[in-house]
Amino acid sequence: MKKRIGKINTDAIVFSNTDKTAEELLELFLQEKQAFNLSPETISLYRYHCMQFVQSLGIAAKKPGYKVLTSESYKEFVLSLKKRNIKDVSVASIARSVRTWLYWLMENNCINAFHVVIPKYQKTVPETYTDEELAILLEKPKRNCTEVEYETWVFINIAIATGLRLSSILSLKVRDIHFSDNTIAVNKTKNRAALSLVANDELLAILKNYIRIFDLQPDDYLMCTGEKGKLARRTMENFVERYNMKRGVQKKKIIHAFRHTFARNHYLQNHDMYRLKDLMGHTLISTTEHYLGSLGLDTSKKIEYNPQAQFIKKPEPKRSRRKKVSHP
Repeated sequence: MKKRIGKINTDAIVFSNTDKTAEELLELFLQEKQAFNLSPETISLYRYHCMQFVQSLGIAAKKPGYKVLTSESYKEFVLSLKKRNIKDVSVASIARSVRTWLYWLMENNCINAFHVVIPKYQKTVPETYTDEELAILLEKPKRNCTEVEYETWVFINIAIATGLRLSSILSLKVRDIHFSDNTIAVNKTKNRAALSLVANDELLAILKNYIRIFDLQPDDYLMCTGEKGKLARRTMENFVERYNMKRGVQKKKIIHAFRHTFARNHYLQNHDMYRLKDLMGHTLISTTEHYLGSLGLDTSKKIEYNPQAQFIKKPEPKRSRRKKVSHP
């Protein structure tokens, strides 16, 4: 059998959408993702990152996309990001979004195929809250506190007890809290898979009192504005930032650090990665394993099921009566 040699004849490829510019091809990509029900946050991120690539093409962006979206233009784009002194981790994040778009274009024969390399960056251990910091943040506010302070305290209790993302917590409604069976129904998740979380008695007591004080109805958002509307992401981020600063607790990613802390503490307490996978809303166990690894936790130490050690009693050796030996 002869070994194949030589390059692929790109002239033999029949390109589609040859009349579309790079920006128009990006719109086709985003429309498909929207049709497949990707979250608005993810689509917005794709648009923001990929438009930076399109804008980097300059005048060439007016030409057909299959001519300008090449390996060379991608490399030049990455170099331009580095020249702007953008952090390496941010460059990698932008490159991942662009890679998703470019591979979609390749799969649909819109551009020539090439390997999209993600720039390397120095990984760091994500910040988590210490037990001392949690004790400070979870201490109940004084009776004369503002409504915003009290609502923020309730939010922090939910975040550290469930590990939910900010978008999921802000989408919770009062009717999603099921006091009868101690569960919280989470209908807004990143992978669009609904969750049913078991809530501890302390958290449920906090939520019941909060709902009563704020006079919330079943269809109201749990975290709401003064007019009972849905609270914006940036608003809650500002609330938590002020709440933390007032108590002398500073973190870079203040809200996502609660999720990191939940994952770390849950695994250290239970060593159950599969249960944690469900609670975190991960599709793959490898995602959970990588998540824990990034927190500096060793998941290689497995706890094996050993029914013999648990149920079977080890027989005690019989004592043999030895005859005394008389010495002359």
